Amino acid sequence: QREAEGEDPDFDVPNVFFLLFDANPEGPPPDFSDELRDAEAFADLEALKDYAIRLRDLALAQDADGLVAELEPKIRAYARAYAETEDFFRDDLRAGLATVFLPAGIEPFERDEVEPVSCCGDRIWWLRRPGGKALLQTAPAEDGSFKRFEILVAPRDGALKIVR
Repeated sequence: QREAEGEDPDFDVPNVFFLLFDANPEGPPPDFSDELRDAEAFADLEALKDYAIRLRDLALAQDADGLVAELEPKIRAYARAYAETEDFFRDDLRAGLATVFLPAGIEPFERDEVEPVSCCGDRIWWLRRPGGKALLQTAPAEDGSFKRFEILVAPRDGALKIVR
């Protein structure tokens, strides 16, 4: 709107955005504060790197079912947010992994290349590789394009899992 009125479209920093989910029009929107604000902090960097290697090995083995099992908390969150069934998201993720992402082959990496980045006060960890690469990323195609799967993990039910 600012641009349409001839004003500079730049915004002041920092920006604050509110995202309202409409999964339940009859009641309050889903609340993720239990995951994003109230969960206990976790800071075992060695365990995070071990988990990254587990995910790498599943991807290199093209084990879509194994990766989908690691995605269960993310699947539950998506179902809460978007008023779809868990099966819908589970099947959609499995199909995308099995037919598009995994067949392209990920770039292999070693444990010492994993860069855990703390989010939400150590409640969630973004697993990355040097240079801002996603943990699971395909090698560049001839045209330079690649596919990436950003991985955010946290302890859920006593084990690290992909949560976003």
